[in-house]
Formats: sequence, structure tokens, C-alpha cells
Amino acid sequence: MTDTTIPARLNLVILVAAIAATTGVLWLASHADAIWLMVAAAIVFSFVNNTIFSLLHEALHGIFHPRNGVNKWAGRLAACFFPTSFSIQRAFHLTHHRYNRSADEQFDLIRPGDNKALKIAQWYCILTGLYGLSPTIFCVLYGSLPTCSACAGGRARIPASGARPAQRSISAQWKRCRCASCGWRS
Repeated sequence: MTDTTIPARLNLVILVAAIAATTGVLWLASHADAIWLMVAAAIVFSFVNNTIFSLLHEALHGIFHPRNGVNKWAGRLAACFFPTSFSIQRAFHLTHHRYNRSADEQFDLIRPGDNKALKIAQWYCILTGLYGLSPTIFCVLYGSLPTCSACAGGRARIPASGARPAQRSISAQWKRCRCASCGWRS
């Protein structure tokens, strides 16, 4: 028989230790005079911060801690180290699981009718880590452009298709985006 008990105390200790270590190496990198020390701090950061993301992932699935309130607050704390919030990350991640490997979720394949430039940009942003900047970039575009400019101007709408938005993936909704002011379609 497999033990499915959540190691609640261990998860909390690892989260606190990873946050302390992440904060420490960020401080070290920002105060280091030697380039090798900055590089070493960046390498340590890449591993330790990934631990925080792994614990955030456990919280998203509700298995970080058996108490729901502790699980949510630990997830919120872990999400502070990434350009996301716990509730948004949870909604997107669980939607990802619901539509995993469907045509709408296969961003890594270019199918007939797909926007090839968008697919390539998505892939390279994920590989290079630039996706972390995308919330800031798209918020600035959304707030500053008076017209559509590829649906970033705030006048986009999702046409009704009979299915409720919750039944379609986020990427499917964006793929069907249509600008109300100029008619541009993604």
C-alpha cells in the first residue's frame, strides 16, 4: 500500500528555506563585486527558485498542505517569486491539465491555419524565459494603444460559439479573438 500522506511540515520547512536561500542569493548577486560571484549566485538561484515553483505547483493542485487555508497562503507566498498570482496561476494551470495535448494546447506544433510567427514567438519566449516579461509588456500595450494593434488595444471580443468560455481553453479563446474596432482576427 502506498502512503499518500502529505508531508505538511516538511513542505513548510522547504518553502521557508528556499525563500531564505533565494532572498540570500539575490542579495549576494546584487552586492557582489566579482563577476564569478554573481554567476555563482545566479546558478544557485536557478535551482532554489525552481524549488519554490515546485512547491507552488503542489499548492495549485491542493497537495502542499492538508489544510486548505495553509495550502492557499503557502501558494500565494510562493507565487510572489514569479510574475503571477496564486489564483490566476491555478486557473490557468488547471485549464492546462483539462485541455492537455488538445489541438489548442499544442503550442509547439504548427498546424495548417496557425499563425506561424506567433507559434515561433511563443516557443522562443518559453525557451529563453522572456515569457516572464510578457505580463508587463502586454499590460503596457493594452493600456497604451488606442486601436487594436493585434488585439492589444482593449477593444477585443470573443465571439459567442455556443460553448461557454469555461469550456474552451484560454489559448483557444485568444486564437478566436476579433477586434471590434477594425475587424482584425488572430
